[in-house]
Amino acid sequence: MEFRAWFQCINGCSGQYELTEIIYRCPDCGDLLEVQHDMDLLKKRSGDEWKRIFMDRYRTNDWPYGSSVWGKKELVCPNVDNDNVVSTFEGGTNLFWAERLGKQWGLEDLWIKQCGMAHTGSFKDLGMTVLVSVVIVVAPVILTVPAVAVVLIALIVPVLFSVRVLAAASAIVPPRCLPAATSTVAF
Repeated sequence: MEFRAWFQCINGCSGQYELTEIIYRCPDCGDLLEVQHDMDLLKKRSGDEWKRIFMDRYRTNDWPYGSSVWGKKELVCPNVDNDNVVSTFEGGTNLFWAERLGKQWGLEDLWIKQCGMAHTGSFKDLGMTVLVSVVIVVAPVILTVPAVAVVLIALIVPVLFSVRVLAAASAIVPPRCLPAATSTVAF
């Protein structure tokens, strides 16, 4: 199945825009856009089937599905090809029982997800893996606009290069489209 997601106006205007399109507001009404998924296609699998798929992927070494974000790729960002995913296999942090806090709040059984306990120490990894992966898809299109290209090269290339260097040092598998760690980036 070819899963798909797109941007659409929060007011229900008729336009649909690719997630890789650089667009911030609805061209018709000027309001915000939100990500929509092809729910009819997603519903072709039962809830139990989705649970099994996600559990089978959870914390495996199957690229990129071992990440707790990309393990649910169909629900996160199905438009990004696996070869363009940048991931440190983020997520998968434990739930912690917060007995005292639960009692203070009048809750019998409170569990807290502390994403800062990840191997990088940051909860931001969960969103950044999607952002950087989409930027890799969008970057060739953006770089055709000279004014934007200068800014993106100054901001994005060092980040992507750092991902490649870190990957070489820590056995993270970066996307194939990034420059090799030994290559020189000149401006």
